[in-house]
Amino acid sequence: MNLIRLERIWIKKRSIGSIFKIRYKHCWKKLISCVVCMIKKLVNCKLWLLVIQHQKIVNISKMSFHRQFVIFVLNMIN
Repeated sequence: MNLIRLERIWIKKRSIGSIFKIRYKHCWKKLISCVVCMIKKLVNCKLWLLVIQHQKIVNISKMSFHRQFVIFVLNMIN
């Protein structure tokens, strides 16, 4: 009797695990697509800055990458 009950619990846990894996994979796909989208936006942003504000792109390229990224994120929010 107990063995059958344990087996049922194990099967339930296994199905929950498989559902979690599917959702987790979906999350990873979303995360990757989000990162790709951000990179595309960053490239477009840099090209736009290069064409319209040449002086500013020179100043931005002198900054560290971290500061560039922070500025980019702030611009995205605004």
